[in-house]
Parts: sequence; structure tokens; C-alpha cells
Amino acid sequence: MGGNLTRNAVFAVLGGIVFAAIWSGSFVATKVALTDTSPLLLAGIRLSIAGAMLLAITFPAARRLWCDATPRARLAIIGSSLLSQAFYLGATYTALSTLPTGMVTVIVATLPLVSVPIAVGILGERSARADFIAAGIGVLGSVIVVIGRDPGALSGAHSVVLPLLGVVLSVVALATGNALVKPHISYATIMPTCAIQMTLAGVLLMTLVGGFDSGAHFTLSGHSLGALAYLVVIGSIAGTFIWYRVLTVFSAKSASMFFLFTPIFGLAIAWTLLGETMTIVQLSGAGVVCASILFRGVAGATPDAIRLPWKALHLARVFAPAKSASLLGAAPR
Repeated sequence: MGGNLTRNAVFAVLGGIVFAAIWSGSFVATKVALTDTSPLLLAGIRLSIAGAMLLAITFPAARRLWCDATPRARLAIIGSSLLSQAFYLGATYTALSTLPTGMVTVIVATLPLVSVPIAVGILGERSARADFIAAGIGVLGSVIVVIGRDPGALSGAHSVVLPLLGVVLSVVALATGNALVKPHISYATIMPTCAIQMTLAGVLLMTLVGGFDSGAHFTLSGHSLGALAYLVVIGSIAGTFIWYRVLTVFSAKSASMFFLFTPIFGLAIAWTLLGETMTIVQLSGAGVVCASILFRGVAGATPDAIRLPWKALHLARVFAPAKSASLLGAAPR
């Protein structure tokens, strides 16, 4: 049993790192696609296509899952869909149409810190003093990233207030959505759950676009189609599957630690592909965010684990596995 636990922890950690790389790449792909389309329409198209593809593959399982799910589980799926899919992507895409990719990536990387009070309130996960200290430090780092931008590059501060607020709220929505759905997913129900959630979120966003976004547009080009393909296949389908798989192994707080790698990957990709740069002050703020998340991750580890962090046993200790029940009321895994 110990060997299986260690192997599961190792594979889940590797999966979490791969997810962080995919997640970071999605920010850049979104930035590229936004040159040819509007934010809400892009989010709606992405989720609608991904949901349709997953439903085509998993329809019998998705139908059975939905019919057999308890009312509470259905509400959790719907709530998580609205928060972690529709609202998160809609707000983030809107922000990316105004703000630099690197800045948005660093703010979203505060998810582990936002997850602390939400996981305590919704899931009853325990939190130590170190969690709240790290949260405070992380918030400080995010503030440094936001205000450390070259004033000449963001003229007219009023124009970025709403996008920044949208990103912050999107992180809260993502953390809440993760906490809502976590008790109701298992390895066998990941893909059907994703199919239902993305379909619901896609329909909602496309309805909003049709009713309120008169300036919605999508210009076909090689760049926009390539970016959309990445967002649908790699970002939504592969990325969400990996993320939900990680959530079935680790606690919500521990799983969110993988967002530590998001600003590292995101800043590197944005600099390489988009030519975006950040000031020394902003890089320092990003370092503070990363340090706060890393501090929270190792604060409860033993001295031996800290000295030998590459060992699988350490990984199993730091990322404490959490039990998860399926939507069908199966026994915890």
C-alpha cells in the first residue's frame, strides 16, 4: 500500500507540473487569439467545442452520472461550472485583452493562497498559522507586481482597475469552484464531469455574447485557429483532466500549490513568444509570490523531507493525499 501511495504521489506531482506548463501556455495562446476575436466569444467557443467533443466521447457515462447524481452533487457541478469555467475564463480573457500576460499569470498564481480560507470554509480542511502568513505575503507580492509596472506602459490607471478586479475575482471563483466539485469527483468520473461542466459553461457564455456583446467578432486566421486548437485540446480537455486527476489525489490546498510554477512558465513563455518584459520590481514581486507559496508547502514538512525534497516519500508528505468520493456515492478512494 505504501508503494502505491508513493507512486500515486509521484505521478500526481509530475502531472501537476505538466498542468502548470499547459496552464501557462494557455495564457499566451489566449493573448494570440485575442488579436482576432473578442474575449467572451473566445471563452464561449473554447468551452462549447471542448464540451461537445467530450460529450461525444463520454455521453453514456455523462448521462448516467447526471441521472444517478444526488441533488447536492448536481448543484456542485453546476456551481463549479459557472465559477471555475464560465466566470473564470470570461473574466481572465477580458483582462488579457488589456493587461500584459505576465501580470495576469502572476495574479492567477495566487490561487494557493486564496484556496486557504475557501478550503477551510467549504471542505473543512485544516489550516496552520503558516497558511495565513503565506497568504499575506503572497498578497503583498501580487500588489508589487501590479504597481511595479513602468508607469509609462500603463497610462490611465483607471483603464486597468476593472480588468485587475476581474482577475482577482476570477481567482476567487476558481478556488471556490474547485472546492465545490472536489468531494464529488473520482478518477472514473473526471471526463464525464468535465463534459457536463464545459457544455454548461459554454452555453452560458454564448448566450451572454448573443444577448449583450454586440461587438463580438472572430476573424479566421492561422494564428487564431492554432491558438484555439491549443486552448480546446490541450488547455481544456487535457489540462482539465490532469487537474481533476490531481484533485482526486491531493487536498484542495495542496493541489493548488502547483500554481507556484505558473508564473515561472508564464513569464518565460510570454518573454520568448510575445516579447513581453517585466520590470525588476515586478520580477521581485513575482519572486515574493513564489516564495510565499513554497513556504506554505514546506512549512509542515519534516527536516529530512526538506533536505531531500526529490524523494517520493517527501512528495507524499508535503502533498497530503485527500480522500475523494464519486458522484455516485461510492466509498472514498
